[in-house]
Amino acid sequence: MFTELISEQELVPRSHLECSDGHCEALPVGIFQLHPLSPDTLALRPSTLRITTSASEDLLKQHYIDLKDRPFYPGLVKYMNSGPVVAMVWEGLNVVKTGRMMLGETNPADSKPGTIRGDFCIQVGRNIIHGSDSVKSAEREISLWFKPEELVNYKSCAFDWIYE
Repeated sequence: MFTELISEQELVPRSHLECSDGHCEALPVGIFQLHPLSPDTLALRPSTLRITTSASEDLLKQHYIDLKDRPFYPGLVKYMNSGPVVAMVWEGLNVVKTGRMMLGETNPADSKPGTIRGDFCIQVGRNIIHGSDSVKSAEREISLWFKPEELVNYKSCAFDWIYE
C-alpha cells in the first residue's frame, strides 16, 4: 500500500489509487541488485543471484503505451521482453525526484558518474532501468505491475535516521 508521512513515527496506508506528489515510483530493473552500504546509502552491484521474473509482451506494451507512435517502440518492447526484469516500488518524500537523480538522464551519455545509467549504460536504447517521470505515471505503472495486496506497508529501521 502507498503511505503518507503523518509524523516522524507513523506511516498510514492509503488507497493504491491515490498518491501524493513525490510518494511513489515503479522501477523495472535489470540484472543488478541494490545493496545497503549504510542507513542512507545504496550501491548498485552486479547480482550473483539469478532473476527469474519476466514481463509479458502485453504488459510491456501497456507500460510503454505513451511511446507507441515512436519509431523505437517495437524495439523497446522486444528488448524489455528479451530477459528478466525486477519491478519494485520505492516510497519516500520526493521519491520521484530522488529516484530520477539516482537513475541519471535517459541518455546515458548525459548522465553523471555515480548514477545508474552513468555507471552502467552506454546507449539510450539500452539504458537498463526505468523510473516513473511523475507521480501520475507512477500510479499507472504501479497498478500495471502490482495488485494492491502485493504492496507491503512497513516502517524501515532507518526511518528515524532519515526523516525529521
